[in-house]
Amino acid sequence: MNAGGERKKVFWRFSDGRAGHDAQSLGLVSALSDLINCDCHDIHLPIPLSSYGRGLLNLYPVISGLPDPDLLIGAGHASHIPLLLAQRVHGGQTLVLMKPSLPTQFFNLCLIPEHDKVRAADNILITEGPLNLLHPSPRLSFDHGLILVGGKSKHFNWDRQNLQQQILPVLEQNAINWTITDSPRTPETTRTFLRSLHKGKVKYLPYNDKNSVGLIALMEKAAIVWVSEDSMSMIYEALSSGAAVGILRVPKKNNGRLAEVAPTLADKQLLTLFDAWHSGQALKPPVTVLAEAERCARLLPGQLGWDPAGLP
Repeated sequence: MNAGGERKKVFWRFSDGRAGHDAQSLGLVSALSDLINCDCHDIHLPIPLSSYGRGLLNLYPVISGLPDPDLLIGAGHASHIPLLLAQRVHGGQTLVLMKPSLPTQFFNLCLIPEHDKVRAADNILITEGPLNLLHPSPRLSFDHGLILVGGKSKHFNWDRQNLQQQILPVLEQNAINWTITDSPRTPETTRTFLRSLHKGKVKYLPYNDKNSVGLIALMEKAAIVWVSEDSMSMIYEALSSGAAVGILRVPKKNNGRLAEVAPTLADKQLLTLFDAWHSGQALKPPVTVLAEAERCARLLPGQLGWDPAGLP
């Protein structure tokens, strides 16, 4: 960690307890801590309703006792108002990850994925997908493969039979030890199918909040990762690990902002769509391994007006 002769920066990280949101904010804090002498304090949400009113009166007892922040970080809509109330009482600059539910000008800095298609502004950094905790892994092995299955969402329909017709050919690569895991959105009928695959070189690991760390370890080992198209965070995590990433296609509900994410990434040669692979296209690692948390961490001091002297 770089001391740089200056006092530590103080970060307050607002957590709504959702694994995907925590992965984004923790990924950024981890990357910042490699560059900046800092302390990070976690604020767990939700806060009592009474604190909202007290925040407007310049009182915020839920966060009393902590050193005043230089930076308040939040991911997820539930963090936005607590973030702003805490800034009102304790100062510091606010940073949100993903497109906020409130106007972007309310915040000092917004890190927003390109697929959200926001207008450029001085307080907006565009990212290639959501940030995460993954890094290029030196331990990737082509003996290990990972299949990550999502589920119902507002952007995609769910078709278990269509998914089944894609997973079975993937599993025919007999030299690979496969681990299959799902998500909180996975329908029970799909889980039943995945459970039936648990034999031989195929292991089914059902999702729960407690195995998220184990999933990171799996992603640091699997040189081949297949992800269902609806699972945005898992797609970008896989691309950050350096694995060869394949996409299991999921029927789209419409031509909304997420419908073209996977095809666009395929055009950039970052991943391979199932249809192309099944037609003979090789599954290759991305031409560029994503490292968005690290890239954003390097840009933040300049964006926030901090002295960048001494940063590597």
